[in-house]
Amino acid sequence: MKGRLRFYTKTALSAAILSLLAPIAIPMGPIPLTFSSLTISLLSGLLGGSVGFLATLVYLGLGAVGVPVFSGYTAGFGVLFGPSVGFFVGYLVLALISGLATRRSPSARAMSYLPLFLFGELSLLSLGAVGYALTLELSIASAAAAAFFPFLIPALCKAVLASWLLARLGRARLYSLAPKNK
Repeated sequence: MKGRLRFYTKTALSAAILSLLAPIAIPMGPIPLTFSSLTISLLSGLLGGSVGFLATLVYLGLGAVGVPVFSGYTAGFGVLFGPSVGFFVGYLVLALISGLATRRSPSARAMSYLPLFLFGELSLLSLGAVGYALTLELSIASAAAAAFFPFLIPALCKAVLASWLLARLGRARLYSLAPKNK
């Protein structure tokens, strides 16, 4: 019972942190740059993929029912299933991929996390571009020009930052928050 309570507490707090940071957006054309993916990577990397995935699901549910937690403080099914649908699906995939970081040693160097976080960011951007293309009936090339390529450098920066922060937090022994590997 105590373990389950701890899991749900971590999940609720993670969903709250994500809901607070995700709406903050930097305009970059039709799709803004947000703190969502960095937040999901860090929370999942620290607390595990299960917590990250469920927290992201809670975040998406809150936005779906009208709580303004999406980019630019928007909400609703129209936003969730609009042109950003691929990014929202990508957040769930990112949480699972980033959660694999908890399987690494707490003393791991930042570079050991980088391929994992970079793969997660690229998966997110790929799914985002596909969702953008499907909802707006664009070619993949047009969607990639709007929803993938402009975000490559920010995605690289987020992956580097998440790797560095997770390595620093691991050395600070905050890694004890993560599930124990058996």
